Order: sequence, then structure tokens, then C-alpha cells
Amino acid sequence: MNRVIALLAVLGSTFIFGCGRDEIKMMDSPPCMVPPCTFDAVNDPHTKLPEETKTELTIDYSVWQPPSRILVAGGDVWHNIVQYKACAKGDKGVQILRLNALTNAGYNFWAVGVAQNGAVRGITVINGTNGDIDLLAKPIPVPAGNCINFELWGKLANVQSSSSVAGSKQAPRSGNVISLGINAGLVNGRWDVAYTNHLNVEAYDTTSGARVLVEGKPLLSDKLPFSFMVMRKSKPYINRIPALNPPLEGGKEATLYTHQVSADTFGGAVSVKRMTYAVSIAYAAKSTMSLKGFRLFRGGVDITDQVTIKDFRGHDLTKETFEIDTVNLGHVQVTWKNEETVNGPGNVYSLKAMVAGNVVTGDSISVLFSRGNTTTAVTGTYADIAKRGGTFIWSDQSEVPHGEDSIDWTDEALVEDMTQVQVLAR
Repeated sequence: MNRVIALLAVLGSTFIFGCGRDEIKMMDSPPCMVPPCTFDAVNDPHTKLPEETKTELTIDYSVWQPPSRILVAGGDVWHNIVQYKACAKGDKGVQILRLNALTNAGYNFWAVGVAQNGAVRGITVINGTNGDIDLLAKPIPVPAGNCINFELWGKLANVQSSSSVAGSKQAPRSGNVISLGINAGLVNGRWDVAYTNHLNVEAYDTTSGARVLVEGKPLLSDKLPFSFMVMRKSKPYINRIPALNPPLEGGKEATLYTHQVSADTFGGAVSVKRMTYAVSIAYAAKSTMSLKGFRLFRGGVDITDQVTIKDFRGHDLTKETFEIDTVNLGHVQVTWKNEETVNGPGNVYSLKAMVAGNVVTGDSISVLFSRGNTTTAVTGTYADIAKRGGTFIWSDQSEVPHGEDSIDWTDEALVEDMTQVQVLAR
């Protein structure tokens, strides 16, 4: 190149290196009179911009999803809401540089982020129902011929009482169902008409730099039947405590079930109004075993006078004999006369009953919590939840003022862990 310039100088002509690609322009202007660069990458005939590539990128729900659960709102806490699987088919890799997050209610979140391998790669604040998450600083690479996983995380806004928002439901209220996902079909702002039938995911072929479009419809977390989440101010936890029971024996009291009820450390105190136990009895031949005289203990203190203990027929089990149905199953419903407040590590409760009749080898009693509702978020007054048949009725005390008539009561849905069984045998 230096030899070419030297030769041109010897010939005494003035040459200008133009802004077009690979061309040299000759001018008759005086030496050193170089016109300004006006190169236009879009209109220059020598420039060809990348077009949409045929590289195929697919994004769908991952097989694994975060479990259904109650999310305690507020605080600087990330919650994993939904996980996706992205696959680059063919011999070209792809980088995801941006996506638009969609929710049914932006007011439930104060931050939403894209995460991968346990680290947040981009964050946005959603005003309304959607917001762009910029990943330019930390793109998500999808290697050629491979798949990767990434998630959408959320930080939940503080739960507000109905009195603080004049009863509006357009606010982060206890019982709101959480919905978050990837948007599709958005065609305003930076999203052009090419996204009409595509996910709002901005991705590029790592070889050519061409844009890659991803076909699909919105991928929202609440559309997954096995991943259901609801926000509350706080929540209870149940943990069965194994009891060292001697063999069942007629005429002696048995501890049927012992468990701890605690409250979420961050969320604070909860109230408990009702607990229901499912009691199954297996009889051996010639057995006449029965249960009666039920009592409830908090720690080592008998608090039976603070509750009612009944079966589903309304029989008082502190006085009457417990009855089972044709499948040897019955229910024991414990209801506090005044709500029970649980703080921090909470309290240990024991359900006890007197064993009567002829108990023989092979007799057994199995006890666990009764659960009628496992997936549907319900919120109302205590009477509302009781009318629906709630078997474990509790409150996150999110309403001001709080009481039996406040709209902050719910049932057993998603309470952890009500599946643990206690077995007593002869």
C-alpha cells in the first residue's frame, strides 16, 4: 500500500481515499483538500446489512419448574418463578441480548430479572404489564446444536392492606396469583412488525450477526398446571415431630400426632384458627379398638378448653367415640375459640386420645393432616373459608385491622408440609 501511495505522489495527482468500501477516488482539488467522510452504511451500495437468518432457535418451558408454593412478599429477595429451555438447532450458535417480560400485574413486582446458573444477568422494573430486560452486558449464549436453561426471577412488592388502597384490587394484595413470563407479539417500541407471531426475544446468529426470530406465543408461569404460586405477607410451616409411642393398648392414652407450626421468619406472625387431621384405622381380626376423649396440647399444656374438637358430623370428640366411614377413615377437626397467634419458631401441638376396646396384634392407626384444597388460592374472612370447607384455616395478618372478619384468611393450599404421616400400631 505504501508503494502505491508513493507512486501516486510521483505522478503529481491528488487521490482521496473515499468512505465507500475498497474504492479510491481521484480529484483535481489542491493537495491536502480532503472532503469530509459521508459514508452511510445503510445506503452505500457496497454495504449489505445482515438479514434474518434461517438459524433456528426454539424457546419453551423447561421440563423442570419451580414448585408450586406460597411466596412471602417484600424484601430484597429473588423468587425463581419460571424456567425455560432454549435450543439452537444446526451448526450456528445464538446469543440472546434482550427479552420482554410479561405479567398479569406489574404492581406485584418491584423488580424482574433474567437469571442463569444462579446469577441474575439483567433486570427491569415493570410499569403496567411488561418491560424489556437488557442482556447486552451479559448475553445468554446458546451453543450450536445444544440447549441451555434460563429463568425469570421476581422480587415481590410489599403486601398492602385493603384499607391502605381503598379496597382496590389493582395492588399487591394477599392472595394475588403470581404470573410472569416471556411476551410475544408485541410490536411497539423497539419491537418491529417481525415480532407479530414471535416471542419478544432479541437474538442474533453468532456467525453472521443476523437477527434470529423465535416463533411462539406468550410463555406465562401461571399457564403451567403444576407450577402455581401465590403471594402472602407471611406463611406457616408444619413439621411433624416423631412420637415415641408405646404399642397401642386399651385403656391408655395415645399421642396420635405431634407437630410444630411455625411462622416465616421474614414475613412475621400468622394466625391459626382450624387444624384438621385425617385418622385411618386398620383393624385386625377380633379387634374392637376405638378412640374417644380427644385432647389437644400445646407443648406439655392441655389446651382442650381453648378449642373445640369435632368430627365432620359435628360430634364432640372430647366426650363421644370417634367414628370412621366405610373405608376406615375419619376426620378430627380442631377449631380455636379465639385465633391462635404463631410467631417465629412457633408452637408444638399434640393430638391425643384414649384407646378403648379390645386391641389386638395387627391393629394400627395412621394420622396426617387433612387437605381438601391443594392448588386454588382462596382469600376471604374466616367464615368464608370455613364455608368452603377449609381444613387448615390460617391468616397472614395482612389486613389492618385484623380479625375473624378481615379479608386475610385462607386455607391449606400450598402450606408446607402437610403430607407427613404418623403411624401407631399394636
